[in-house]
Amino acid sequence: MTIRVFLNAALTALMLIALPAKADPQDGPHADLRISITDTDVRYVLGMNLNYVDAVAPTQREFGEVVDPSEEEAVREAVLEFLLDQNSVSIDGVAVRGVVENYELIRLGRENLKLFPKTGMGALTRFDVVISYPFKSTPEHVAMTWTDFPEDTLSAEMEAPGSERPKMILLALVKAEGVVEQVIFSESDQTVDWHPSHMTIDDRLAKVPAPTSFERTTLPAASIGVVVFGVALIGAVWVRTKKAMVAVFGVGLPAAVLAIALRDVGLVPIGEVEVSDEQLLEVFRPLHANVYRAFDYSAESDIYDALSRSVSGPMLEELYTQIHRGLIQAENGGSVGRVTRVDLDEAKLVGFDPVGTPSFEVEAYWLVEGTVYHWGHSHPRETVYHATYTVAVDDGQWRIVESDVMSSVNRDPSSVGLPPPGEAL
Repeated sequence: MTIRVFLNAALTALMLIALPAKADPQDGPHADLRISITDTDVRYVLGMNLNYVDAVAPTQREFGEVVDPSEEEAVREAVLEFLLDQNSVSIDGVAVRGVVENYELIRLGRENLKLFPKTGMGALTRFDVVISYPFKSTPEHVAMTWTDFPEDTLSAEMEAPGSERPKMILLALVKAEGVVEQVIFSESDQTVDWHPSHMTIDDRLAKVPAPTSFERTTLPAASIGVVVFGVALIGAVWVRTKKAMVAVFGVGLPAAVLAIALRDVGLVPIGEVEVSDEQLLEVFRPLHANVYRAFDYSAESDIYDALSRSVSGPMLEELYTQIHRGLIQAENGGSVGRVTRVDLDEAKLVGFDPVGTPSFEVEAYWLVEGTVYHWGHSHPRETVYHATYTVAVDDGQWRIVESDVMSSVNRDPSSVGLPPPGEAL
């Protein structure tokens, strides 16, 4: 029960933000950009609808909402001129000419026209383009520039008449060094810079304090009992025999040997373990954050390794499987969700057991903010959780071993566009 509920806590952020919004896709220009930096190139995988293409690479056509087969070549030339000449990628300060590896014009079925009352067929005509920017050695600096930003039609509808029309932003995914992160191209900031971090998984994860000794001072009750009994017996023998040597060596020496042999038997702890609540919360906070940081990775082995630093037992296997399924859905064309911020609002210690395998329980409230973004816009999602966690020492390290989510509240912020500032986990 608790394992599956914990999975809901860790994964609902990703699953909820992948739910389609009522106004999705928008009835206007849309673009979706995925960037990967491999061992050989910077690769753009781009999807644009005709509305977007007409805004950034316009052409003269007989019917504006459609592309006649006789017009396809002219449109193709305009699209590639925009992508290859107006936009740019520089690798270590050198401008690299892109190589078009795929260009495809896709016409979606007319049965979807009812979803686009304003732009009609322009929203159903899609261009899929793959461009490679090759290099010979691993770059230390990649500068990617996007130069044109159409009017944001959805935001424009919300503006007062006569006000300045807002421009779209282009939210993109960059996958490099095994990590996926969100970047933003905008009219005010048209260039995105990338530098390799050369960081390992351990470097990227928050540091978790190492377990410390929770031993308390103990008294050897069995040995003390033997000593007390021995002293009393020595006195009795001495009084009776009047021979000190007989009492000491006949009774005292065996009692002393027995007391030494029983020094580890019947230990009675005295005093309390000297550890503060804050010391244990300093263990919990980075563990909690690192569970969500596993969502940054793309390779299955990296996800598993990142999770294994924070979670143990059956929870690790189930959590890994669920995340893997979510990634497969995203790669197959579903809406892409990213956790953009995790705020641990409140955490308090509710239990501590230093005996045997040390463990403690924490009650926590936290907010997970995520964003679904594709086709040039974003849908923010927020979920507030209330849960208890059990943290224990496993294989010499602190790890989360159990959790019970008591409540979760989903919120759908009304704003659309740039996600609020916050650490991208």
